[in-house]
Formats: sequence, structure tokens, C-alpha cells
Amino acid sequence: VWLGGGPTQFETFHAPNDTVPTEWQPVNGAIHDSKTNITLGADWTELSKHTSKLNVVNSFSHKDSSHRQGTHFMMTGHYNPERTTTSMTKYPSFGSMVSSVYGTNHPDNGVPTYVKQGKIEGDEGAWLGGAYKPFDPSNKDNLTARIELDRFSTRRDLLKDLDSSSVSGKSASSVDFYKGQAYDVILGSAKNAFAIDQETEETKALYGSSKANDIGEQLILARRLVEYGTRFITLHYGGWDMHDNIANGMNSQLPAFDKGFATLIEDLSDRGLLDSTLVCVVSEFGRTPKINGTAGRDHWPKVFSTIMAGGGIKQGIAY
Repeated sequence: VWLGGGPTQFETFHAPNDTVPTEWQPVNGAIHDSKTNITLGADWTELSKHTSKLNVVNSFSHKDSSHRQGTHFMMTGHYNPERTTTSMTKYPSFGSMVSSVYGTNHPDNGVPTYVKQGKIEGDEGAWLGGAYKPFDPSNKDNLTARIELDRFSTRRDLLKDLDSSSVSGKSASSVDFYKGQAYDVILGSAKNAFAIDQETEETKALYGSSKANDIGEQLILARRLVEYGTRFITLHYGGWDMHDNIANGMNSQLPAFDKGFATLIEDLSDRGLLDSTLVCVVSEFGRTPKINGTAGRDHWPKVFSTIMAGGGIKQGIAY
């Protein structure tokens, strides 16, 4: 889960207690869980009910306060100081690495191994190749055959016959691979993973899914993809670059995510999927300890926080 812009750690996942100077304290207060020692900003009214399932890591760090460079580092694990447009494709993303290990599609139902929701800097395959780039759900209509399946199969057989006489040499196996992959996706049940309209209205309401709140819809789709066997999923909920009036920014930005993300954790847990699914909330950097002159916080890559849940790791820890 990518929170684009760099959310403040002080008002989100590392809310200091009242023993620190006033200017370092979260502007809207804090919620402290004495059992886990996790302290969230006071606006996390829903997520704070699930601290026993969370791990807060307060020691993320890198050395670049640029949105672009910070994002690229967090998405690839490699720091790239170059500022050119093409330089951001130098290293493959974590999702592409996973896709290269497990294959581009699920062997049974054809669902893509790596799915992205929204563009994040550094989310491509780079030198691993185009086969391992993320699948964009906006292209989900391409997962369904546009003609009757019998006719589709006939065309497939015809193409195979033509290829056997016209395609030769080193590239032939590569061509066959991509065609086979495409057939597996179209003829499998991959398209059903993206059919969030199959969810009940009650579930949609729990996630807060609506036309005015796309984060709820993204989280529902993420859960469905987990169920179908997608290995790596990203979603992007931006708007956290709060240099001004951080109190108002949090009040408008956070509630929808708090509701949807808390529901995702509970839903995965109820379905027995949380232990096998590592859920991470990350961003490019955090914010300065000091409130600035416009009641906001500025870029701070030196140390910041993220949340992890599930994945079989010990839960309920502030690290």
C-alpha cells in the first residue's frame, strides 16, 4: 500500500508521547496501546482496534529528500542518484523480481503474478524485461475473449499451423511463451479476480468503497487478488505531501484509508489469509520532527515509519 507524498510519521504510525517537546507531538493527539506499545495518531480510530495484528517499524531510512528518488529506492531497494527520466528504469521493482521467480501468471487460473493499481515510480521490470512488468487492472477487459470460445480455439489452431511454417530461429520459443501465457489468461478464471461488482453491498460499505473513495475499491480488489493467488500487489493512495496545515490535511485524507485498511486486515484475518499475506504500508520518506511556519512538516528521509501485518511474522510489536 503506497501512500504517495510522504505521510508524517508523527501523526500516523509513530506518535510520540507527551514526554517529548510540544513541537514534536502529533497535532491531533495519539492513541497508545499499552499491550503492544504501538502509538498511532488519534485519527486512526479504526486501525487502532487491530494493533495486536500490526508491526510498526520506526527505523526506515535513506538519504534523499526527493520524492522521485525516495520512491524509486523504496520500490526497488536500490538508490539511484541520477535525475534523468530514463534513469528511473535502471533497477527492477520488487514486484517484477517476484514475477521473475514465480512466473508471470498463476499456473492454474492465469491471474497475473504482479498487479499494480496506480503508477508508482520504479514499479517496472527494468532489465528483467517487459514480461515482468505489472498488470494494470484498467486493462482487465483484455482478459476476456471477445468471441465465442469455439471460434477462439479454431483461430488458435490456425495460428499455430501458420507459426510452424513461418516462425523459426532463436525467437520462436519466446513467441510461443508469450502466446501460451496469453491463452492461459484468457481461457482461465483470471478475469473473475477483477470483478469487484461480485462483492456484496455490505462488504463494499465496510471498505468504504464509493465513487468518491477509490481507496476502498482498491483495497477490495487487493483482497480478491490475494484469494486468486496474485503474488505481489501495489495500490496507490496519494495526497500526503503536507507542507501546510497538517491538522486539516490529516482530517480530510486519513479517515477513508483508516476505515478501508482496518477492514482489509480484519477481512484477510477472517478468511484465513493474513498469515500467508504480508501487508505493508510504505512511502518515500517521512516528515520533519519540527512543525514549520505554515503548520506543516517538510521532507525527512533520515528516519521514518511503516506498518507491516501478517506474513507469518510475530505481531503486535513496535520496532
